[in-house]
Amino acid sequence: MADNGVVEEDSKTKKIEEKAETEEQFCQTEGCDKPAALQCPTCIKLSIAGSFFCSQDCFKGFWGTHKLVHKKTSSYNPWPSFKFTGPLRPAPVTPTRSVPSHISRPDYSEDGVPRSERLAKSSGQIKQLSPREIKAMRKTGR
Repeated sequence: MADNGVVEEDSKTKKIEEKAETEEQFCQTEGCDKPAALQCPTCIKLSIAGSFFCSQDCFKGFWGTHKLVHKKTSSYNPWPSFKFTGPLRPAPVTPTRSVPSHISRPDYSEDGVPRSERLAKSSGQIKQLSPREIKAMRKTGR
Protein backbone atom coordinates (compact mmCIF):
# COMPACT_ATOMS: atom_id res chain seq x y z
CA MET A 1 0.00 0.00 0.00
CA ALA A 2 1.40 3.41 -0.90
CA ASP A 3 1.65 6.35 1.53
CA ASN A 4 -1.40 8.11 0.09
CA GLY A 5 -3.70 5.14 0.89
CA VAL A 6 -4.11 3.96 -2.71
CA VAL A 7 -3.57 0.26 -3.25
CA GLU A 8 -0.74 -0.45 -5.67
CA GLU A 9 -1.74 -2.38 -8.77
CA ASP A 10 -0.68 -5.99 -8.93
CA SER A 11 -1.43 -8.76 -11.42
CA LYS A 12 -4.73 -9.64 -9.68
CA THR A 13 -5.95 -6.03 -9.86
CA LYS A 14 -5.02 -5.84 -13.54
CA LYS A 15 -7.01 -9.01 -14.27
CA ILE A 16 -10.00 -7.53 -12.45
CA GLU A 17 -9.68 -4.30 -14.43
CA GLU A 18 -9.53 -6.21 -17.72
CA LYS A 19 -12.62 -8.21 -16.76
CA ALA A 20 -14.52 -5.05 -15.81
CA GLU A 21 -13.57 -3.34 -19.07
CA THR A 22 -14.61 -6.24 -21.30
CA GLU A 23 -18.09 -6.58 -19.78
CA GLU A 24 -18.84 -2.79 -19.92
CA GLN A 25 -19.80 -2.39 -16.27
CA PHE A 26 -20.38 1.01 -14.68
CA CYS A 27 -19.35 2.41 -11.31
CA GLN A 28 -21.72 1.60 -8.42
CA THR A 29 -21.06 4.83 -6.56
CA GLU A 30 -24.18 7.00 -6.47
CA GLY A 31 -23.95 9.85 -8.98
CA CYS A 32 -21.01 8.34 -10.88
CA ASP A 33 -21.68 6.90 -14.33
CA LYS A 34 -18.08 6.29 -15.40
CA PRO A 35 -17.06 2.90 -16.82
CA ALA A 36 -15.84 0.51 -14.12
CA ALA A 37 -12.15 -0.33 -13.85
CA LEU A 38 -12.05 -2.08 -10.45
CA GLN A 39 -14.06 -4.66 -8.54
CA CYS A 40 -14.35 -5.09 -4.77
CA PRO A 41 -11.85 -7.79 -3.65
CA THR A 42 -14.06 -8.91 -0.76
CA CYS A 43 -16.99 -9.41 -3.15
CA ILE A 44 -14.76 -11.56 -5.35
CA LYS A 45 -13.85 -13.76 -2.35
CA LEU A 46 -17.53 -14.06 -1.35
CA SER A 47 -18.65 -14.62 -4.99
CA ILE A 48 -20.89 -11.56 -4.99
CA ALA A 49 -21.52 -10.28 -8.51
CA GLY A 50 -21.84 -6.68 -9.61
CA SER A 51 -19.54 -4.68 -7.34
CA PHE A 52 -17.69 -2.49 -9.83
CA PHE A 53 -16.01 0.89 -9.30
CA CYS A 54 -14.30 3.36 -11.62
CA SER A 55 -11.46 4.31 -9.24
CA GLN A 56 -10.00 3.72 -5.81
CA ASP A 57 -11.49 7.06 -4.65
CA CYS A 58 -15.02 6.00 -5.64
CA PHE A 59 -14.48 2.66 -3.90
CA LYS A 60 -13.32 4.36 -0.68
CA GLY A 61 -16.14 6.90 -0.80
CA PHE A 62 -18.83 4.23 -1.22
CA TRP A 63 -17.23 1.74 1.21
CA GLY A 64 -19.45 2.68 4.17
CA THR A 65 -22.56 1.66 2.23
CA HIS A 66 -21.02 -1.12 0.16
CA LYS A 67 -19.64 -3.13 3.09
CA LEU A 68 -23.22 -3.87 4.21
CA VAL A 69 -23.52 -6.16 1.16
CA HIS A 70 -20.78 -8.37 2.64
CA LYS A 71 -22.61 -8.71 5.95
CA LYS A 72 -25.88 -9.72 4.26
CA THR A 73 -24.29 -12.69 2.49
CA SER A 74 -22.64 -14.06 5.61
CA SER A 75 -25.55 -13.50 7.99
CA TYR A 76 -25.95 -17.05 9.41
CA ASN A 77 -23.60 -17.58 12.35
CA PRO A 78 -24.82 -19.71 15.28
CA TRP A 79 -21.71 -18.80 17.33
CA PRO A 80 -21.17 -15.04 16.94
CA SER A 81 -18.41 -14.90 19.57
CA PHE A 82 -16.35 -17.69 17.93
CA LYS A 83 -13.51 -16.59 15.63
CA PHE A 84 -13.24 -18.86 12.60
CA THR A 85 -9.73 -19.39 11.23
CA GLY A 86 -10.55 -20.80 7.80
CA PRO A 87 -13.27 -20.66 5.14
CA LEU A 88 -15.42 -23.47 6.60
CA ARG A 89 -18.61 -22.24 8.31
CA PRO A 90 -21.60 -23.98 9.93
CA ALA A 91 -24.71 -24.41 7.82
CA PRO A 92 -28.25 -23.80 9.02
CA VAL A 93 -29.83 -26.80 10.74
CA THR A 94 -32.35 -28.52 8.48
CA PRO A 95 -35.39 -30.59 9.54
CA THR A 96 -34.74 -34.22 10.45
CA ARG A 97 -35.35 -36.61 7.59
CA SER A 98 -37.21 -39.85 8.23
CA VAL A 99 -35.67 -43.24 7.48
CA PRO A 100 -37.67 -45.39 5.04
CA SER A 101 -39.53 -48.30 6.68
CA HIS A 102 -37.72 -50.97 4.62
CA ILE A 103 -34.39 -50.07 6.32
CA SER A 104 -34.02 -51.86 9.65
CA ARG A 105 -33.13 -49.71 12.63
CA PRO A 106 -30.11 -50.58 14.80
CA ASP A 107 -30.55 -50.93 18.56
CA TYR A 108 -28.74 -47.64 19.21
CA SER A 109 -31.09 -45.58 17.01
CA GLU A 110 -33.40 -44.64 19.89
CA ASP A 111 -31.01 -43.70 22.70
CA GLY A 112 -27.51 -43.87 21.17
CA VAL A 113 -26.36 -46.83 23.30
CA PRO A 114 -25.05 -49.74 21.14
CA ARG A 115 -26.18 -52.60 23.41
CA SER A 116 -25.52 -55.39 20.87
CA GLU A 117 -21.95 -54.17 20.31
CA ARG A 118 -21.29 -53.95 24.05
CA LEU A 119 -22.69 -57.44 24.53
CA ALA A 120 -20.45 -58.81 21.76
CA LYS A 121 -17.36 -57.16 23.29
CA SER A 122 -18.10 -58.36 26.81
CA SER A 123 -18.66 -61.97 25.71
CA GLY A 124 -14.93 -62.43 25.05
CA GLN A 125 -15.57 -64.48 21.92
CA ILE A 126 -14.46 -63.59 18.43
CA LYS A 127 -17.10 -64.12 15.79
CA GLN A 128 -15.94 -66.42 13.02
CA LEU A 129 -17.15 -65.19 9.65
CA SER A 130 -18.41 -67.44 6.87
CA PRO A 131 -16.79 -67.17 3.40
CA ARG A 132 -19.79 -65.14 2.24
CA GLU A 133 -19.42 -62.72 5.18
CA ILE A 134 -15.66 -62.45 4.56
CA LYS A 135 -16.34 -61.53 0.94
CA ALA A 136 -18.86 -58.89 2.06
CA MET A 137 -16.39 -57.44 4.60
CA ARG A 138 -13.67 -57.22 1.96
CA LYS A 139 -16.05 -55.43 -0.38
CA THR A 140 -17.15 -52.91 2.26
CA GLY A 141 -13.57 -52.32 3.45
CA ARG A 142 -12.35 -51.08 0.07
